[in-house]
Amino acid sequence: MKKIIFLFIVALATSCSSISVSYDFDKTTDFTKYKTYAYSEDALKLAISDLNRDRLMSAIDAEMSARGMTKSDNSDVLVDLIVKAEKKVEANATNVGGGYYGRYGYARGFGTTQISYDEYVVGTLFINVVDNSFLDFTAENSNGWGYCVFGEVVEGREVIDQMKTV
Repeated sequence: MKKIIFLFIVALATSCSSISVSYDFDKTTDFTKYKTYAYSEDALKLAISDLNRDRLMSAIDAEMSARGMTKSDNSDVLVDLIVKAEKKVEANATNVGGGYYGRYGYARGFGTTQISYDEYVVGTLFINVVDNSFLDFTAENSNGWGYCVFGEVVEGREVIDQMKTV
């Protein structure tokens, strides 16, 4: 009886192997210095159902809380969520039939094919944690410029010139 239970547990554990987790992070970063976090605007507008977005954010909130971090409007890090998903359809055909041979070489039989379609979604969830202070200007060198927005002023150049003097 113990062997059957053990085999059942092993079969159950190996049947859950369809989910894989990988991670990549800067091994030189001291993550203990980060105390607060916030979600990026893109994460708050993630193109999935509200229920799934709330589930993801609740799970992330629990993990961040377990690491001693709290949500804040003025955060040390930003959490960004990206979902890449693809809808898949799989068709399964089952053939059922039977028959018999009669006298004089005659044969009779029947057969049928049932096709079932399974629709499912295959996807990847990316959870990015970005150092918020990295985006700020700190010095006039290659590591200190922070985040730069690129664009072209097509109208209203006088406003830009006035902003330079501030």
